[in-house]
Amino acid sequence: MTQTHIYLNSVAVDRAADFEKFLSETVEPILQQNRPDLVGRYSYLKATEPDSGDPPVVTYVFIFDGGSLEEDWELHTLLSSQYGDEQAEALLREWAETFVPVDQWLAALGDRAGEIGQIGWTFEAVGPTRQQVG
Repeated sequence: MTQTHIYLNSVAVDRAADFEKFLSETVEPILQQNRPDLVGRYSYLKATEPDSGDPPVVTYVFIFDGGSLEEDWELHTLLSSQYGDEQAEALLREWAETFVPVDQWLAALGDRAGEIGQIGWTFEAVGPTRQQVG
C-alpha cells in the first residue's frame, strides 16, 4: 500500500513570497535534475485566506505520494546532493526563518475550529510547479 505524507507549515504572511521562492528556485530545480522519479508525486498548496495573528499566518500543505520521508522527501538530503551539507544547512535555516512558531500559529487560528473542533481551510495550488507545466 502506498502511503501519502501530508505536512502543514505555518508561514508569516510577509514572508510567504520568500517561502515560495525557495520552493520554485531552489527545491524544484534539484528535483527536476536529481530526482525525476519524484516529479509528479508531490504538490504544495496554500490557504486562500491568511489567519489573523501576530504575525498573520498563511498555512501551506505539502502532499507527498509514496516514498520514504527520510530517503526521498527530506530537504536536507535533497539540498546536500546539490550544494553540500554546509550550504544545505544555510539554505534551510534561511527558509525556516519564514515559519511562524507553532504556538503563534495555533493562536492565529482563533475561532477557526468552531464548535466541533475541526479545523479546515480552502487551499489553492502554489505555482504551478514545473511538473504541472512541462
